[in-house]
Amino acid sequence: MTQGQERALAAPATLTEVARLAGVSVATASRVLNGSARRPTGVMRDRVLTAAARLDYSPNVAAQAVARGRTNIVGLVVHGISDPYFATIAAGAIRAGDDSGIVMSIMDTEGSPVREIQYVAALRRQRARAVILAGSRRGNLRLQRELQEEIALFLAGGGQVAIIGQQLPGANTVLVENRAAARDLAETLCTLGYRSYVVLAGPTNLRTSTDRLAGFRS
Repeated sequence: MTQGQERALAAPATLTEVARLAGVSVATASRVLNGSARRPTGVMRDRVLTAAARLDYSPNVAAQAVARGRTNIVGLVVHGISDPYFATIAAGAIRAGDDSGIVMSIMDTEGSPVREIQYVAALRRQRARAVILAGSRRGNLRLQRELQEEIALFLAGGGQVAIIGQQLPGANTVLVENRAAARDLAETLCTLGYRSYVVLAGPTNLRTSTDRLAGFRS
């Protein structure tokens, strides 16, 4: 059995053990391994990295979250990951996260506004850095207020919230022009000579559906 395998079976190595093996202070080891702006260079850095590799050391994510107030996790909450629309959003978010060292956690509400609220609450308790809500709002005012309250708590705790769809107070929003796009569609069909239409509009309590129908009718 190798030293790394023995270590994997034992308790995880601590930062103190890494510092002791490298012959440096705990503060110096922390600056090398935990991304400090005052990160040491040269021989001292190499000693710390070598010691960390020998002990199979990995940072304590929970402890870092307490120290920094946030993790490097961003939660992406979608209404249906099997839908190509949401799958495309997820793929783009993951690529952007990779470029920034962000871990993207994807949560599928399966169209449930209650589950959406629960996911935002869970991400807040996990001290996620941010949450992205992708999907249409529904007509239930009580649930919308509960979601807004959860978003307010998330923001008050230092997190960030972004929404793709309809706007909610306090959150950065990418607005989807459902109404304008449906109107453009109707105008194009009219220029082609069509005059009789049937619109399969979707649920009447879904903002995306009602906005598209209103735009087409206008």
